[in-house]
Amino acid sequence: EYISLAEGCRELLWLKKLMRDFDEATNSPTRVFEDNQSCIGLLKQNSGTKRSKHVDTKYHFVKQLVEEKQIDIVFCPSECMLADLLTKPLNRVKLEILRNEIGIRAAPDEEE
Repeated sequence: EYISLAEGCRELLWLKKLMRDFDEATNSPTRVFEDNQSCIGLLKQNSGTKRSKHVDTKYHFVKQLVEEKQIDIVFCPSECMLADLLTKPLNRVKLEILRNEIGIRAAPDEEE
């Protein structure tokens, strides 16, 4: 999870630079939703643990982004993750719920 978060933040930084190029920069931190409490805890503690030693230092820049207030990590329960719409196979009910949450409506049938 922590490594995936770091990869996502790399993409986020690239997008923020792109926005700045289009004069759409923002000074407020970007909210990043995370569903893993351990991952959030790793960001909040002052030092690593033996169990997190395997996480390479190149991924610890996420902690720096939080400290610099470039990003704000927000807990979001797994069942509420909007990104699941694009990243996981979902049953029809869950698909419709998440689709509605992001404002996409089903196209009307051509017969109507």
